[in-house]
Amino acid sequence: MTDETHKHNHSEGASRTAWGIVALVGMAVGLALILYPLISNWVVSTQRHQEVQTMTSTYSDGENPVAQEALAQADLYNKRLAGEAVDGDVLPYDEQLSQVYPYMAYVVCPKINLEMPIYHGTDDASLTAGVGHVDTTSLPVGGETSNCVISAHSGSADVAYFDDIRQLEVGDLFAIECLGRECVYEVDSIDVISQDDQEAWNAATSLQSGEDTCLLVTCTPYGVNDHRLLVRGVRTTKSLDQTSESGVEGISLNRRTAPALAGVAVLTAALVLGRVASKHRKNRAK
Repeated sequence: MTDETHKHNHSEGASRTAWGIVALVGMAVGLALILYPLISNWVVSTQRHQEVQTMTSTYSDGENPVAQEALAQADLYNKRLAGEAVDGDVLPYDEQLSQVYPYMAYVVCPKINLEMPIYHGTDDASLTAGVGHVDTTSLPVGGETSNCVISAHSGSADVAYFDDIRQLEVGDLFAIECLGRECVYEVDSIDVISQDDQEAWNAATSLQSGEDTCLLVTCTPYGVNDHRLLVRGVRTTKSLDQTSESGVEGISLNRRTAPALAGVAVLTAALVLGRVASKHRKNRAK
């Protein structure tokens, strides 16, 4: 082998190595971009789960005086909203269920791994932090005549808010938990209305005498957001299925996780095929 041939082979080998490094770096960057939404959502979900556990452990005792006073005030608020006469002073909305935590309650649905805090109002701060409570509706503590309406985003790049309520069906269960009180609701209707249809919105958010309901609201379809998805639940005595820890354990295949897992599979296959092809070329060159 001449020096010139040796130099050519060495140069060719160095070039292949450089391109191999570039390919690996590219795959690593691609993998990071694909996994970012999944990891981001997991981090946020874990943080929310810890917040919820703090509330649950603090107010799991039904005799907690702070919780009992807050719940009593919230019950009075809902009764007055329903047109009932109430005795005593009733705290204004902003002071309801705000004695200890920045959020008022939380919503949980094991079927879709949902566990999110509920905040006062539906301004940007509340909807960025979690779920917003529509302040003209009943507080999330239930009642003989009550209709609690809560809303959250869909289609966020980093966090799943109410994306997966699209998977709910009539008969599924979700719950609102507040200071040790759990209100379980069974989905009885799913509707889509135009954001401009004020009449339909007023009907969906109004009180119905003798009914205890909760309405989950998000924008639809993805990227357009000119309609509202309404998932309504009616209070039930059924127990919430706790066979899978909501929000943390298990990964449901949705618009966020499915592409990420598919991307991982494609990149892994490309890497394996690249290695096989490289070995094959080296064997042929020998």
